Amino acid sequence: MITNLPVPPVPLYALGRRMLGVYPYVPFSGHMRIGVAVISYLGVLHFGFTGDQDSTAISTCCAEAWTVGSRVARGRPTLT
Repeated sequence: MITNLPVPPVPLYALGRRMLGVYPYVPFSGHMRIGVAVISYLGVLHFGFTGDQDSTAISTCCAEAWTVGSRVARGRPTLT
C-alpha cells in the first residue's frame, strides 16, 4: 500500500511545541506486506516505511532500492 496523507500547509503544534517533522505510518491488514506513506509538511517530504516481519527479503530489497534512489535524486549515485 502507498498513500499520501494530507497535512495542513501551516506549522502544527503539539502541547505548545512546534512540530519539526512528521513520521507517517501505514498499519497492516489482510495480506499486505509493505506500506509506504508520504507526507508533505512545510515543503519537506517525509516518508514512512513499514515491512512485514515474514517478508524480510522484500522489505530489505525495498530499503536498498530506496537508498540508491534517494542518492541518485541528490546527485550522489554511488554508495561509497
